[in-house]
Order: sequence, then C-alpha cells, then structure tokens
Amino acid sequence: MPASRIREWRTLSMYPNTCLYNKVKNPKREALAYFSARPLTAFPANRLVLRDKKGFSADVALNDLVKTDFKIAITKGQSYEKCIDDFIKSHPQLFAVSEG
Repeated sequence: MPASRIREWRTLSMYPNTCLYNKVKNPKREALAYFSARPLTAFPANRLVLRDKKGFSADVALNDLVKTDFKIAITKGQSYEKCIDDFIKSHPQLFAVSEG
C-alpha cells in the first residue's frame, strides 16, 4: 500500500505481518524490525503489468505488443537496459512517458 515513511513504520509496529522494502538500516529501526542481509529490490523494476486484457499469457514480450493498441507507461529519463531502451526508441508510439 502506498504510504508515507512515518505511516510505514507505524504500520510495521501495529501489525505483525507487515513488510517494508528499501529501508535504511540503523540502530533505532533495528530495534523495531528484522532486516534482510541483502537488499530485496532492484531498480528499475522491469515488469510488464497487464490489466483485464484477454489473449495474453504471463510470458508476453514487448515484441508481442507492437501489433496491439496497448500503451506502456515508462519513466522519463530512466534507463531500462540497452535492448529495452533501443526498443523504446524504435517504437515510441507504444509508450506513455511519465515524469517523476
């Protein structure tokens, strides 16, 4: 759930099944929570998310979308890795660019 940093830590202290990610480890926070030895997230999260679209399997690839009317949201100024960046440049009509 989207939440402010203060709300995230408050939720963690109130509910035993709460997980947070990408948090700075310090002695005060270690008193409240367990921290993994290594980070669990990597950015950017290169994941294609489809909503209510029939006819696509979980293994859909970017090339499968060239013949569709899908729009894919990307973040302005973000690098997704060379092959995906090249695909974005060669198929700009598929992408809606978000800032921030």
